[in-house]
Amino acid sequence: LPLPAPVSVQQDKEDNCIIYVQFNNILDKVSAEKVSNYVIPGVIITAAELTNTVNSGVVKLKIQAGSMAVTQNYQISITGVKGYNNTFKEMNSFQTVITLKENKAPDLVSYTYYYPTSIMLAFNETITGTPSFKVIQNNADLVLSTSINDSTILINLKITPEMGKLMELLPDESNKIMDLAGNKTWSVLNRYIIPTN
Repeated sequence: LPLPAPVSVQQDKEDNCIIYVQFNNILDKVSAEKVSNYVIPGVIITAAELTNTVNSGVVKLKIQAGSMAVTQNYQISITGVKGYNNTFKEMNSFQTVITLKENKAPDLVSYTYYYPTSIMLAFNETITGTPSFKVIQNNADLVLSTSINDSTILINLKITPEMGKLMELLPDESNKIMDLAGNKTWSVLNRYIIPTN
């Protein structure tokens, strides 16, 4: 008998670059992890990793970041997967339509000091999250507050920094910046700025 079709195909709730394909049968590792057995037109699948449990198999598909530019319905085709230890022959070709959230991370476009006490970070799309930064000059943290407005982060400083002297912009551990689809930015946010008026 051919391997029964998967029972679900779902995108990870936290990471838009992961899709889970669930089978109610244990799978053959070689065929389940062959990337070419999974096709989503226009989307680049970089890896397929199998986890078998007592009576089911889940294949974790890794999607190249940025290859799903828009949130929309995508057709996925799955072929060639077999059951564990020849329990099932190769599955019949399977197609389904799944709504996938875009996986293009927001990019930092510019970072600018505005006299007397602000720094603005601009991104290429609307962002959300918890901005948390230090701005270090003369070994002191100058940050008073940070806020997000549409596609920008505004950092307000406690005092006017010393002109012409390097300041370092440092995201701290709790800094979380993502787009509205939940994609975290991979942009380097650790930057150096020389304030001028």
